[in-house]
Amino acid sequence: MGLGSALAIWGVVAGAWVLLEGPPVRRTDRIKVAVLPFENLGLPEDDYFADGLTEEIISRLATIRRLGVISRTSALQYKSTEKSATEIGAELGVDYILEGSVRWEISPDGSARVRVTPQLVRVSDETQVWSQNYDAILAGIFQIQSDIAETVLRAVHIGLVEEEVSVTSTPPTHDLQAYQCYLKGNEYFYRGYEAGDLNIAADYYRRALELDPSFATAHARLSLVHSQVYWFRYDETQARLAQAKRHADVSIELAPQLPESLLAQGYYYYYGRRDYEEALRYFEAARQLQPSNSDLLAAIAYIQRRVNSFDAAVQNLRIAFDLDPRSAIKAFELAETLYYTRDYPAALTYFDRAIDLSPEWYEPYTEKAWLYLSWRGDTRSARRVVDAARFRVELTSLLDTYYWLDLFEGNYESALDCVSWIAFDSVTYYMYTAIAHALAERASESQVYYDSVRVTLERRVGLHVEEGEHGPRLVAEHSRLGVAYAGLGVKPEAIEHGQRALDLLPLSVDAYSGPEWVENMAAIYVSVGEYDAAIELLERLLDSPGWLSSSLLRIDPTWRPLSEHPRFKALIGRHAKDGTDNA
Repeated sequence: MGLGSALAIWGVVAGAWVLLEGPPVRRTDRIKVAVLPFENLGLPEDDYFADGLTEEIISRLATIRRLGVISRTSALQYKSTEKSATEIGAELGVDYILEGSVRWEISPDGSARVRVTPQLVRVSDETQVWSQNYDAILAGIFQIQSDIAETVLRAVHIGLVEEEVSVTSTPPTHDLQAYQCYLKGNEYFYRGYEAGDLNIAADYYRRALELDPSFATAHARLSLVHSQVYWFRYDETQARLAQAKRHADVSIELAPQLPESLLAQGYYYYYGRRDYEEALRYFEAARQLQPSNSDLLAAIAYIQRRVNSFDAAVQNLRIAFDLDPRSAIKAFELAETLYYTRDYPAALTYFDRAIDLSPEWYEPYTEKAWLYLSWRGDTRSARRVVDAARFRVELTSLLDTYYWLDLFEGNYESALDCVSWIAFDSVTYYMYTAIAHALAERASESQVYYDSVRVTLERRVGLHVEEGEHGPRLVAEHSRLGVAYAGLGVKPEAIEHGQRALDLLPLSVDAYSGPEWVENMAAIYVSVGEYDAAIELLERLLDSPGWLSSSLLRIDPTWRPLSEHPRFKALIGRHAKDGTDNA
């Protein structure tokens, strides 16, 4: 049966519904609502359907400019919760909560039916503002989603303009089996960025498209999977990138005003081409259609960091976190962005928030430790942070930070003990061992390991060049190869490879990732005795957003040869005096 005819007989209302009139919670601020995970009253394997219903309602409400909608990431944390509406409202900062249940099953006549029971609760007094029972054939699920979204808006006294009616009422596909495949794909897509989950998600999206080649949202999501597979280096081939582009193009052609279509194109340019200007153009267009999409706001902020618009990035990440207040990732990214702007007290607040939200995730601890190093050169506080983390996260994830703390404190043997836990044949093992021996003034030992770095990276760089790869991996390998040559005392090749990395990814092109390679180039110049050239780069880094600071320069033995240089001393003094490192 086609969806058009199905909607004509889409079902009956199984129970009365009530819309309690009352004054809006606020007249000046934007009303905020959280759509909690709908309870699955069917079989456990049908959870994906209930989660999909929740996501679709969130997506439709997120198109309304006058409404703030909490992200699915935060909302899903309340699945099967026993907390009261008041408690949830306080934690999420919302005025209303939409919750409910869903069951779909096969009727005696063989037709698939769905029963949905939503209810809207006003947080301030826990009053049920609206509820309704829907009993419909499964094809009516799209009408139910639209009806729920539009009724919620009426209940909170928000009217729809014409374009918003279109967005909230358009069904994504006419094929129910394709829609179910799409929802199953989403189940794996949202699990994270592991290759296995992404591949399973892609398989489901492909099945959806086999059933309905005109399913624009499935094309968009499949494109995004391909872009992520490329970005996370599971498959960096041009063929993978071409698939991302093809499905993004089809999605745009089918539905040019669909937010997901614009997102797919944006991520293709962001992840696939590092064309930040073009990516931002698509993301901003999608933002006009979904102003409450927290993930979209974050994506815009991530690009703004790369194009050196850190203040704008902070502003967008604050809004994104406000709409997703249970997201450790967004708290962490806001902290990281504030860290780059050297607003250390504010960054510390959000690193702590990320730790509270995800205490078993190691990165907020290690970055908080580095913040103390950048802020005050305070190795004791930094070590206390990672020591506390050992009770919650795997020790191996903390070894990198322990290694650098040992170097900064002159404990070179202890640093080598940290390295012994790293994979023996890895570039990191060779590089870290070489650095520790060099700082301990054991030149012959350090050169053995620097040469192992050289041999390994020369081979890798050659392979990447043969394959036409010019991405982030090649940038990193040229830069580290330059450091290895510098450690070996081979000045021309050291400078050549360090500069090649900067040519591939200049700071002017990427203000977020770029500082690492500029700092490596400065370290290369120090190693080969080009002190003025090193100081010029350090001056540039301290005048730009980043983690480097005068406090960090003082404690890092990499810069010890510069300690008596007048320009270096002036640089340290100027940035300490102007408060850059003591915000």
